[in-house]
Amino acid sequence: MHFDLTDEQKQFADAIERLLADKLSGNILTRSEEVPAIANALDVELTSLGVPAILTAEKDGGLGMGLLTLSVVAEALGRHAAPTSKIRSAVGAWTIATYGSDGSRQRWLDALLTGDARVAFAFSETSDIWSPDEWRMTSTDGQVTKRCVEGAGDADLFIVGLQDGLFVVPSDRAELHVSPFPPLDASRPHAGVTLQMAGAERAGDRQAAWRLYDALMILGAIDAAGAGSAALELSTEYAKTRVQFGRPIGAFQAIKHALANMAVDIDPVRYFCWFAAHAWDTPAPEAPWSAALAKAHATDVAVKTARAAVEAHGGIGYTWEYPLHLLLKRAMHDRMTLSSPTRLRARAAALPRPLT
Repeated sequence: MHFDLTDEQKQFADAIERLLADKLSGNILTRSEEVPAIANALDVELTSLGVPAILTAEKDGGLGMGLLTLSVVAEALGRHAAPTSKIRSAVGAWTIATYGSDGSRQRWLDALLTGDARVAFAFSETSDIWSPDEWRMTSTDGQVTKRCVEGAGDADLFIVGLQDGLFVVPSDRAELHVSPFPPLDASRPHAGVTLQMAGAERAGDRQAAWRLYDALMILGAIDAAGAGSAALELSTEYAKTRVQFGRPIGAFQAIKHALANMAVDIDPVRYFCWFAAHAWDTPAPEAPWSAALAKAHATDVAVKTARAAVEAHGGIGYTWEYPLHLLLKRAMHDRMTLSSPTRLRARAAALPRPLT
């Protein structure tokens, strides 16, 4: 079976890549104070390209291009360590269009599709508790507290995962608890949040929660794959230009082997993620299995590749001014969120996988 992106998806990828190369050229957010301004500028550009509408069906006002197309965007964002809320907007719009109440659709759908509203997903309850089968709080608890909520600081609404399903809570019912420590990945700040559940609107049952969770895992996996690929490219270019003992360091066998091992590890990962996104779009019976394994494998390999890239650079790879550390932090953030690789592999092992 031959599997590849469509011409339309490739054109979309090229457009996103050109945008990010222009906005972040030569400077991949080496200072955290740059993040808000760059994020706002990118959000405007990505909205004009239709990113928030990619996942939502055409009948609901979206583009209906599927998770595979959104994954193409997420990979490019990972490659550039780009700060933006538009991937969350795309998934949030799809969730409300597909599972939301009439009230939620009327209030939030158009605003998310047009970039006028921002959404945050509130899943984690305690350390490494992310998935729907681990949620213990319910909508009848009066208020619920969630941790590590990415984008909580400027969200207009929260999609909250609870034991009895998904719920939409507007930001005026939220109390933020900002961590005293800066986030590992400055391009994706997070906070704890306490949400008042009185008047919250349902946005799907447990089955809907799993489908949403799988989509977010696949997007996290391909984001990490993009960061790992960019780390390899930086290392390759550096090995061509850095001279020691009168020769480019890429001529030395140790560096050659390191780069070759990095390429063998990271290059196939994007295809695994593409398959997982395609299975989710179909949807195929193996979609949950593919999502869990893609997230576990892609983030593990991306962190391994980025660490090897730092070593291949030598001293400059550890400096704050050089952008490589941002790619490593990006991959590490993707690995830590939405459950650990160990838990995800255990989930995949417990899921039935159809024979092919």
